[in-house]
Amino acid sequence: MFEYKGEYYTKEELETKFGIVQHDNSWMKGTINVTDDIQLHEKGELVDFITDELQFSINHPVNIVP
Repeated sequence: MFEYKGEYYTKEELETKFGIVQHDNSWMKGTINVTDDIQLHEKGELVDFITDELQFSINHPVNIVP
């Protein structure tokens, strides 16, 4: 999925809804380069994961495996 203006779209949705197409290594909306406005998010990637239901402390340590 691609993030554009805070929402997530497929490549086809970017083209049909906004007229944004990929040209070489950039994203173009007409003649305007909008590459900096679009971010790729891969399958399984956590984005904006916010919760208050997890407890991290010395009594509840967390191991993170990269």
